[in-house]
Amino acid sequence: MKKLIRKNLILLLIFIAAILAYFGVSLLKSEEDSAVYTSIEDANLPVAHMEIFGRRMNALYGFVENLPRSAGRGDLTLLPADRQLQVYFADVDSRVLGIRYEIRSLDGERLVERTDLEAWTAEEDGIRAKLPIQNLLAQDEEYLMTLTLSTEEHPAVYYYTRIVSSENSYIEAMLQLAMDFSEKSFDYNEARALTTYLETDLNADNSTLGRTSLKNSFTQLTWRGMGMKRISEASVHLKEMQGIMCTIELEYVAGRTTDSGREEFYDVTESFTMRWGTERIYMMDYDRRVNQIFSGEDRLYWDRRIMMGISDEDELQAVSDSSGAYKAFVANRALWLFDTVSRQSTKVFAFRKSEDDLRMNFNSHSVRILSVSEEGNIDFLVYGYMRRGNHEGTTGVAFYRYESADNALTERLYLPVDEDYGSLRQDIGRLSYLSDNQTLYLYLDHAVYGLDLPGKEYVVVADGLTEENFAVSADGARIAWQEGDDIYSSSRLNVMDLTTGKKDEIQPGDNGVIRLVGFVGSDLVYGLAHEGESLTSGGRITGLPLYAVEIVGNGMETETRYEKDGIYLQNVEIQDSRVHLTRMRKNGASYEILDEDTLVCNEEVIRDPLDGIGYLADNEYGRIYFVQLESGETQGRDIQIHVPKKVVAEENNTIHLKANHELKARVYYAYSQGRMNGMFVNFSSAVEAAYDGMGLVTDGNGCVFWNRVNRNSARTIREMSGEEALVRRYLSEFARGEEMSSDGVCFIDASGLSLGQILYFVSQGKPVAAFLGDDSYGLIYGYDQYNISCLWYPGTEYAYSDKMGLNDATAFFENTGRNDFVCFLQQ
Repeated sequence: MKKLIRKNLILLLIFIAAILAYFGVSLLKSEEDSAVYTSIEDANLPVAHMEIFGRRMNALYGFVENLPRSAGRGDLTLLPADRQLQVYFADVDSRVLGIRYEIRSLDGERLVERTDLEAWTAEEDGIRAKLPIQNLLAQDEEYLMTLTLSTEEHPAVYYYTRIVSSENSYIEAMLQLAMDFSEKSFDYNEARALTTYLETDLNADNSTLGRTSLKNSFTQLTWRGMGMKRISEASVHLKEMQGIMCTIELEYVAGRTTDSGREEFYDVTESFTMRWGTERIYMMDYDRRVNQIFSGEDRLYWDRRIMMGISDEDELQAVSDSSGAYKAFVANRALWLFDTVSRQSTKVFAFRKSEDDLRMNFNSHSVRILSVSEEGNIDFLVYGYMRRGNHEGTTGVAFYRYESADNALTERLYLPVDEDYGSLRQDIGRLSYLSDNQTLYLYLDHAVYGLDLPGKEYVVVADGLTEENFAVSADGARIAWQEGDDIYSSSRLNVMDLTTGKKDEIQPGDNGVIRLVGFVGSDLVYGLAHEGESLTSGGRITGLPLYAVEIVGNGMETETRYEKDGIYLQNVEIQDSRVHLTRMRKNGASYEILDEDTLVCNEEVIRDPLDGIGYLADNEYGRIYFVQLESGETQGRDIQIHVPKKVVAEENNTIHLKANHELKARVYYAYSQGRMNGMFVNFSSAVEAAYDGMGLVTDGNGCVFWNRVNRNSARTIREMSGEEALVRRYLSEFARGEEMSSDGVCFIDASGLSLGQILYFVSQGKPVAAFLGDDSYGLIYGYDQYNISCLWYPGTEYAYSDKMGLNDATAFFENTGRNDFVCFLQQ
């Protein structure tokens, strides 16, 4: 009996110990979970809001230095009719000493107004001020406004927005449509009113809620019946207002309660591009992006998968060490590390503090994983606008190292840049490579820098770079660039292996010319031409007649050389593992097109950006993404979650980069759906990047050069005799390499665009020169929904005007002049 009592007592003690151990671990884990979001200092800069139509909109985040370029294109603030703009400052943590606003032309050169406010009002949750903007602004012309707030805590915080004074009466209706559209999408019955805007396409991808457009199904638009609700108030941004078009963006957190009672949260961004019509508002483009917020809960670790949930794919990354024991991954702009051996998950870096912390997760920064070691150390970049920490209020690139053994995060390098997040995202996406000898290579603002991490020194590897004279291999380990400013007269091609730092030069010899084509995988492709030979149109060089194309491997050995007697090549293009060649034959002083040929390469073309990430189909959610583990297993409850115990910055770790030469060419910026899609010196490439999203193209000062939506349905330019003489002068200046005439008209090489795309310039009041393949040209000066009007052979005795059907004209210019257009735009 005593033995039985003793046995039961022992079992009871074991049970109590187990209970205490369980709750002890749970308590420890709960404490860590409560701190899991971030170990970076809290944000303390106030946020400014513009009041438009009685609504707080256009949340502006402050900068600690006066660098307007760092804010990018940003938002557009529509001034009220009396120009008394109401501004509200939230999160003001100390006494306000002063408020000033300054208005300049978009290029910043001309000061329009500078005013210091004498009074403002303190409210329960912030500061309200009225800006008495003077009547000095031209109607419908955009300006740059800098708003400066001075407090006891912050001597000067700068906020930037474009502003416009306009009698445009339909923007409020467009804003209301965007708000109603978004709200109704959460209710299946209310959403029936939205079917008039849908353009449902049977080929559209309805498998994922990560991206939704007007082409998706009604079920997709209404969240697949998941019971989704908006959790946070929507942050509303007026992105564009050009003539009859408008783009509005909404950002908010949505959520749902599952059947089992779990709460799920989602970041949502909606973009609306609308066009005002005489009878109604047309929804030209709708884009909804959804990313499930990864909470790190036990249930998300399952088998050899870490479940990420619904995503638009943009920010997903996963990198393993060589053994597969450690897996680093990015979700919701936060970096995580999972140790498959110890079954520990660490939230290494995040700005976000809570699920509905919209301020910290605003689309203005990203994380890029560079390497993961077998010891569980991670080297990574955080780039964009810094919302928290010791660099709050600046735009830059931070290089971090996380060391698993010490659970410590170290900021080893910080690079302040005078670029906005959109530009940085394009640059870092193009080249960010860390070599084994601890040299970090970055492409920033048209230059490549090599940064020695131990010595905190840098060299300018190359500058003056564009998409036309610079290329990167698929794995990011090799780069190539042409020497010289003129891409059609370069006599040297530089090639650099970033793994070793070794640089090679390729020279054609015999005073030849070399032309960079790009990389197929890691193999370099370039063309050779004879000096003095070129392809011309309208007095300008449009390309080179290449007599040979070569492909060289990693060891600089020639793997393929394509050369045929009497055959010249143009339009050498790389698509996947194939090099496409357009073949020509010389015919007197010109060249005639023969046919096409193709080189097939065996090199692996490109690394999948979602390598290490998979997805599965779920009846309720649709496509669900997960991180695939190479080893180990995950089983819910026993996963331990940590954050770094300490975050430190190395001393004197800030480096200000400066290139040796600035880029001279005009750069075009492509925008659509409220975001930047790319930067190009080739105008046609910029238009193509903006086209599908009903977007627009600007120059570096923010002046609009092309807009897909803002085009009249018909336009005819009168008094063509005067325009004809001007065009002759413009073309002569353009052929000399000038970009703008003395009367403020910009010259634009639009070769490669379609007829429909270049009619925007006719809509803006300038004829388009269409070259016909023999240096003659016609002037397109009018169009309607059926025809174009063209003046053929202007300035000659053969000149005449007639009309041509749109379809016939489209085929004619494509076949005759290969869509060789030169356009003009008054600025």
